[in-house]
Amino acid sequence: MKENETAGSRTSRAVHNTTGFRSTEDIIGAFEHDGYEVIKIVEYEGVRGFMAKSKTAFNYETGEHKLSYYVEGTSFQMGYLMGLLAPQTVERMAVDYVYNFIPCMLKPNGDPEKFRLLWKVLWCFISLATRWLRRKYPKDIPAMYAEEMKGLVAGCKKATNGNTKVTFNKLWNLNTSFDLILSLTYTNFGMSELERYVKKRLPWFNRTMIMMPAFCNGFSVFGAATASGNAHYFGRDFMLSTGNVLEFTAAMIIYNPVETFDGRKAVPFVSMAAPGFVGSLAAMNNYGIGIGVNTVPAANCAPCRPGINSVLLVRHCAQYSQSAQEAVSITTESQRGVSWLYIVADGTADKAVVIECGKKETHTDFLSYIPDNLKKLLPDQAFLKAHPSDIPQQMGLMQRWNDYRYPQAYMSFNKPLFEHFNKPYTDWQFSEKGYVDKKVTDTGCPFTWYFSPQREDKKDLLLVTNMYIIPEIRLAMMNAATVKKANPAQAIKIAKTTYDDVQWRYDVLNEELLNAYGNIDLAGAKDIISFLRPDGKYPDYTEKNPTSSDGKVRTIQGTISLCDLKKKVMESHYGYYADAWLKLTLSQYL
Repeated sequence: MKENETAGSRTSRAVHNTTGFRSTEDIIGAFEHDGYEVIKIVEYEGVRGFMAKSKTAFNYETGEHKLSYYVEGTSFQMGYLMGLLAPQTVERMAVDYVYNFIPCMLKPNGDPEKFRLLWKVLWCFISLATRWLRRKYPKDIPAMYAEEMKGLVAGCKKATNGNTKVTFNKLWNLNTSFDLILSLTYTNFGMSELERYVKKRLPWFNRTMIMMPAFCNGFSVFGAATASGNAHYFGRDFMLSTGNVLEFTAAMIIYNPVETFDGRKAVPFVSMAAPGFVGSLAAMNNYGIGIGVNTVPAANCAPCRPGINSVLLVRHCAQYSQSAQEAVSITTESQRGVSWLYIVADGTADKAVVIECGKKETHTDFLSYIPDNLKKLLPDQAFLKAHPSDIPQQMGLMQRWNDYRYPQAYMSFNKPLFEHFNKPYTDWQFSEKGYVDKKVTDTGCPFTWYFSPQREDKKDLLLVTNMYIIPEIRLAMMNAATVKKANPAQAIKIAKTTYDDVQWRYDVLNEELLNAYGNIDLAGAKDIISFLRPDGKYPDYTEKNPTSSDGKVRTIQGTISLCDLKKKVMESHYGYYADAWLKLTLSQYL
């Protein structure tokens, strides 16, 4: 193993040209083209890893240069290289981030002692459950990602002479535990394994102490929607607590993998993530496929078998999809166990799709999720059969492509539902540029008990927040955080904490895109995906975000990315709102 701590001058280093990869000189030049300086190169078994610091982007709080990475080879090799490059960052993610993230979901009625105890008990449950699931269902998550985690551990140990807290189990928790928690809290919450485990140790625990997030935005615009008429922009706003860690560790990582999977060749891609994350918060590959994932609180989950979902499935699709349709096929085949929304944009074919997912099963009876007391207000099986969506459900998922046409007959159920829940109803609320809630603080939604309209009806524009739009699968949201036996009133209380926000973001993003339609360029697309920024039209939205130590700048809770899928460029914004954007031009590295 050879390691260079700094890039030095080009002439002082021998050119390394590994078969199938660009030379070291070329990789250094690619980083320079994107505004970076390579500061560290490592080698292992003939493959290389690069760390590069931005010349223009700095973290507002620390003043440190922001970093990007490049790794190549097999899964184990890429993990090992990343461990060599960034052992301290991997440790922060594996130890601090995953542990800090739990408190972001807790609301123990302001009692610090209860908060501390609940935090520890939940962490014990997560650690035990993830290990049990890995042993029971070893093939649910492809083995290559476990190999990459093993490589991360080995690389961290090598880089620190064994003085690291990084373990395989901690990395597994980092990459899979959120899906485990969602699968439990979204389904029959009152009788879940999670609640039983916690109540046995903390009898005062109740379900309202856990509040699951429901945030994220995304869009695809192309063709006539763009100023040039031939661009394709994919916007991704990953909204999730940074846990006082991710704002310092987030980075774009170029992966150049070599392993095949089920006959599919690996595709190079850039991942918006952080060292230690094997999954991707957003990704774009060399075929111009952009992918992101959004939460959706729905009951069609498998709490005893969460499988592969969210960031790992985004990574999996990015690494093996040559088209949006292939990403749909991979998602369909995968052992999913949690409700999620995957937006996939195809810059080669100029298509886009939101894959509205639940647990993998041969057939989902969506009507089974409706409480008995509301069945008279909602469709029956005969109605579903008479008004089907264009593409039927397939293994627990449905597909909303850019040319999807909503079955408008479902809209007739909304007025009675709004009246039943004493919410104001007008036809304008469901028009192309309408709003159910004009302000984010409004509460005009009848919780999840209505059919949200697909407002965008142009074939070159698609958007997503955190709700099913396709009416059949939408029914799985109408049981919110419970299944049949749980108390519907309590379910409504859990759902209503975020649901108006979800609809409001969808309506605002829709209006922003439609108002700019035909004039969207790269700068405009970045502006639209950043529509919630503090200096924009809705400054109050981020007022509760943590700030820098001087109190002047708010953190970006998550990461924001914009991909030019024709030019294969990803630009990302993370850390603090005052920080500069960074970019990577994927084709330059391949």
